[in-house]
Amino acid sequence: MQFFYTGTDSTLDQAEVDSLAGKYSIPGQYMCRETMNNEASCTYSLNGIFVYQEMLVSGFCLPLLDEILHIMKYYQIALGQLQPNSWCRLIAFIVFFTLLNHVPSVDLFRRIFSLNVEKETNEETNVKIPTGWYHLNSRKNAPKILGSQRPSL
Repeated sequence: MQFFYTGTDSTLDQAEVDSLAGKYSIPGQYMCRETMNNEASCTYSLNGIFVYQEMLVSGFCLPLLDEILHIMKYYQIALGQLQPNSWCRLIAFIVFFTLLNHVPSVDLFRRIFSLNVEKETNEETNVKIPTGWYHLNSRKNAPKILGSQRPSL
């Protein structure tokens, strides 16, 4: 069974989570629960997926395609850690290869894209530190099948 976790606001209680699940028509195979004190919504989990409430408001829906779950599992990143433009690239990859009657596998995905961590410069130390966000770039020798692969701003 897959699990569905929700809540960017640690003050959400189980009744509010259940209300969100009903409002956004979360399928019954997902167990909806609030995040616990030691859980961050932008953390990868083997036991389930974390979803920000804002993702639901902006149109995110379940169930997820298996290809998305396989790619997220391979890279061990949470749904909320992938930048919006990279989501577009991921979906375009799946649609493109499905229309060509090819299985959009993790191996094929890895041949075309690389996953890169976003970094910001610490103003005091001038050292770049990871932000927790990730973006997809086209590999240098990969075919440019999905157009420009400039990272998000």
